[in-house]
Amino acid sequence: MATAILPSFVTQTLGGSAGALGLIEGISDGLAGIAKLVGGSAANDETRRRNLAAGGYVVTGVATAAIGVATSVWQVGILRATAWVARGARGPAKNALLASLAPPHTYGRAFGYERTMDHLGAVVGPLLAAALVATIGVRHTIYLSVIPGLLAALAIVVAAR
Repeated sequence: MATAILPSFVTQTLGGSAGALGLIEGISDGLAGIAKLVGGSAANDETRRRNLAAGGYVVTGVATAAIGVATSVWQVGILRATAWVARGARGPAKNALLASLAPPHTYGRAFGYERTMDHLGAVVGPLLAAALVATIGVRHTIYLSVIPGLLAALAIVVAAR
């Protein structure tokens, strides 16, 4: 949800430029890529996978929701970068955890389901964000973006027990 309304929040609410938004997104994406590399090595440790995956969802959700309290563009940049580093680091752990939980003959179904739900969220999230912005406003919608991350972390903890 927050990703869909971030451009409006940065440019309209905070008065930032399109260039500032591009810089925030570019730096965040670059850091996420580096975090994937580091997270991949960390995901090899079976004892840390669950915590890295669940923790990545929590940090992503909290940092993203905290964007709602930002009063300047640089604060959004730091929070977005933090969220994307956590997002990058959690990915390899989530994939390794899924592979360790699913029997080999169901890998295709397990990974297909995971990707389907991710894409469904990418469609439903912006639609929900549009409805929430119209109802409760931009900042409160950003605050609520913590909920999917916390639910994902809970699902990981429960599934990996």
